[in-house]
Amino acid sequence: MMKKGGGLMRWTNWYLLPIIALVVVGGVFFIVLNEQERMNTPRTFEKQTIVKKAEPTFTPMVEAHASTVENEQLAGMRRACELAVQKVPGKVREVERERRNGIFFYEVDVLTDDRREVQVWVDVERESVEVVQEYPYAGPLYEGMTIDVFEALDIAQKEGIGEVVEFKLKTSEGRTYYKITMRTPSLKTKMKINAIDGSIIELSTERKS
Repeated sequence: MMKKGGGLMRWTNWYLLPIIALVVVGGVFFIVLNEQERMNTPRTFEKQTIVKKAEPTFTPMVEAHASTVENEQLAGMRRACELAVQKVPGKVREVERERRNGIFFYEVDVLTDDRREVQVWVDVERESVEVVQEYPYAGPLYEGMTIDVFEALDIAQKEGIGEVVEFKLKTSEGRTYYKITMRTPSLKTKMKINAIDGSIIELSTERKS
């Protein structure tokens, strides 16, 4: 009985094999047809609105604003020196921009021909000039100078960039020169301008960290 049953099972399995193969082939054929139909069917897409991120437009404005501020600052320093030497004739030795009680002003040191150093406070906006103090001067007289403070500022503006944060007239090793420091938010420029012929003795620029 076992042999008969086993033979019947084997016969049944062989009988089913063609049917299984036909089903598999038919399935593969159906998949291939669907894929070809999908590839041949024109694609339709839902319309999308792509919003492109606008390019920054503030950079040129910031640069223009910075340039305007620098020019205004140089013009203010120049006007402060003009008012100072009108009040106290002489050579401008040093200029600093100060702020007190919310008011900006320039502190200008002027060396007179009679060997006095006079400190003057200048409010450019109000065009007011106040002599703060003066005392005898025993230093060099800076003889032979042909470049005054105004020409030195012109040279600084051409050679450097930024606001003038230091301006001094100095003598060292037989040379008379203007020591000028200029700054922007990212750069610091130092220069020495020969007060005799206007040549650049030293010029360096470094990036601020």
